Amino acid sequence: MISELLDTGLRPALKGNRLVLGKLVLVRADGEETKHAEEVRSRGVDVNFWNRGTERQGNRVYCKDINGNRYILSLSLIHI
Repeated sequence: MISELLDTGLRPALKGNRLVLGKLVLVRADGEETKHAEEVRSRGVDVNFWNRGTERQGNRVYCKDINGNRYILSLSLIHI
């Protein structure tokens, strides 16, 4: 099943706080990897979702996922 999903060009994506491949959960919300994660990794697909470093823009800190999408990690508020 994993081979079929990867052959169609599907890549891991964030769904809520989980990393999924189609309907298969690869990494649970608590960060624990499932048995499917190792199989996907053995086929050369990176399952480390937040591995593209961080970048700052003003008072916000963003992190990029494996597809290049940006997600806000933190927002600094200045109290006067």
